[in-house]
Amino acid sequence: MKYNHLFTIILFICCIRFVTSASLAQEGFAALGAGGIELQKTNALVLLEKDLNISLLKITAKYVFENVTNEPYTTKISFPFPEYFPFSQESSDSGFHGGEGLSLGLSFSVKVNGKTISLNRERAAFIGKREVTELLLKYGLDITDQDKSTAAFNKLLQNQKDDLIKVGLDEYGRGWGIHEKSYWEQTFKGKEKTIIEFEYVPAFGNGMKYDGPFSDKLKSDFCIDSATLKALEKPINRSYEFFYLHYLISTTNSWNGPIRDFKLSIEKHPYAIISLCFDGIKKTAPNRFGAHLKNFTSDKEIKILFVGGGFPEKKTYEAPTTNSKDPKERMGMTWGIEKFPNQLQESYVHVGCSGEANIKGKHLSECNPRRGDMLCVNELPLLCIKKNKTIQIPKARQIMHESLITKTEWEFIDEGFWAEAEVRILDKIKGTDLTSPKKADELCSSAFGKEWRMAEFHDAPKGWNFFAKGIISSSDRFWVKIKNQDANCWK
Repeated sequence: MKYNHLFTIILFICCIRFVTSASLAQEGFAALGAGGIELQKTNALVLLEKDLNISLLKITAKYVFENVTNEPYTTKISFPFPEYFPFSQESSDSGFHGGEGLSLGLSFSVKVNGKTISLNRERAAFIGKREVTELLLKYGLDITDQDKSTAAFNKLLQNQKDDLIKVGLDEYGRGWGIHEKSYWEQTFKGKEKTIIEFEYVPAFGNGMKYDGPFSDKLKSDFCIDSATLKALEKPINRSYEFFYLHYLISTTNSWNGPIRDFKLSIEKHPYAIISLCFDGIKKTAPNRFGAHLKNFTSDKEIKILFVGGGFPEKKTYEAPTTNSKDPKERMGMTWGIEKFPNQLQESYVHVGCSGEANIKGKHLSECNPRRGDMLCVNELPLLCIKKNKTIQIPKARQIMHESLITKTEWEFIDEGFWAEAEVRILDKIKGTDLTSPKKADELCSSAFGKEWRMAEFHDAPKGWNFFAKGIISSSDRFWVKIKNQDANCWK
C-alpha cells in the first residue's frame, strides 16, 4: 500500500475594506515537514471532475478522483482555514461575517462516496509566521479561552510577561492568531473512482462604496468592463455595500495532469452586480454565472466582486441543505455550557451554540443550526426547559481591564439572551429516538412535568444562546431543537 502525506484545499474570503493584500494558499498534496507544510505531487491520482459552487451563503465542491495504479493509495487529506484572532480587535473590527463565527472549520463537512465522515481538528497559535502554542501553554495561557488566558497572564511575574511581550503579545497578554485545520485519512482503491464533497458557510467581509468613481486598481483586479461600470455608476447604484472573495486554484502541484472536467458556478443575489476575472465565464441563469472547461490547468486566483443586493441572508436566494435523510447519517444540533461570562449568580446557567464540551474525546465548540453538527446515532443529554416569567433576571460578573489591573463588576445580563425559564437535562437520549418535536417534548414532560419541553434555539429573543435558572453539571453537549431549519434528528 502506498502512503503519501497531506492533500490540502484552501479557500480564503477576505474584506476589501480591511485587507490590502490577500493571504492565499493553494490546493495540493503536502507533507508535514520541519518547516511546516510542504506541497508534494503524486502521479497515482487523476482528477476527472471538479464542480465548484460559490456564493456568499455557502461554498461547495465535488471532486471525482481516479487511482490509476493497481495499488491502494492512502493519504491524509487536510483543509486549513484562514487565521483568526480570538482576543484582539482584528476579530471584532475586521468586517468578517458568516462562517458560523470567525472559525470557518466549525461549519465544514465532508462526504466520501456519499457518506458523511468524521473529521479530526487541530488548532495552533501563531504570531506572524512563528508558532507560539507551546510557549503560551508553558506560561499557562489558554489559546482559545480569554478568561483563563487573561487570569494566567496577570499572575505571571513581570519578567515572564516581558518574555511574552518580546515575542509579540501586547501588555494585556493578547495578540496571537489561531490557525486551524480539519483532516482525515483517505484510501483511494486501485483502478477505482472516489468522490469527495465538502461544504461550509463562508466568512465574508463587507464594505461601503460611496458616491464616486471606481479606482483603476479595482477595475483591474475584478476586470470591471465598460457595461458593468456603467451599471454600477447609475445614480441609484452610486452608494452601496460590497463583498469580495478570492479563490486560488492550483492544478500543477498535486495530482497527475490537469482537471479533466472543471465546472464553476457563482450564485448572486437577484439585485447584486458581480464582476470577476475568469476566461469562459457566462450567464447561465438569472442569478447564476458559470464556466465549463476541459483539461483545465491554472495557477491563478479567481477574484469575485459582489456589489449591492444587501447583506447576505438565507432568504435572499436558494442555498441547499445537506442534512441526510438516512438515520445513520442524519445530524442534529447540539449546544453546550458557555464559558463567558466566567461567573453567574448561583443556580443560573448560560448555555449556547458555542458552549464547549468533549464528545468521546473529541473537542466540539460550535453548533450548526443549518444542518446539525452531531450524528443522531449518538447518545447525548437532552436540554429541557420550562418557561417561568417570575424568575428574576440574573447578574453576571464582567471582567474589565485598566492598564494591567483587573477589575470585576456585577451587571445584569442582556435581556435579549434571557430565556425567562428553568432548564434541566435528561440523560441520555439517542438522537434517533427524537422522531418528532412532539416526541422530544414528551420526553421532557414525562421526566419533569407537563410544562417542560425540549429547549429551542430561539428560547431567548436573540437566539444562539441564553441564560436560565438551573444547574447543569454535564460536560457533554446536549440536544437542542431549532424551528424552520433542517438541523433536527427528525425529518
